[in-house]
Amino acid sequence: MVNKSHSQRYGLSANGIPQQDFRESDVIFMRWKEHFLVPDHRVQGINGASFAGFYYICYNKRTGEINGYYWHKTSEKFQELILKHVPERNAFGSFEFR
Repeated sequence: MVNKSHSQRYGLSANGIPQQDFRESDVIFMRWKEHFLVPDHRVQGINGASFAGFYYICYNKRTGEINGYYWHKTSEKFQELILKHVPERNAFGSFEFR
């Protein structure tokens, strides 16, 4: 694989926003927005919590890890998000007979 410079890998869109070549990068940068809570989508909020902001995250395609930060203008700073795959140990499938 040819190692391209930062400016070659990240071009600009028509509105000047950097665009990423996902095929040649080990990471993908995204902004996530929560729209509702699980399991009850009708809940509009939780006392002491907010989902009005955004997660700015980085997905590492090699490790499968997702790292990022939550941001909202009134939230506590540097709320970190770390998601890692944890393989099941000694797990057996479950079956139900009827």
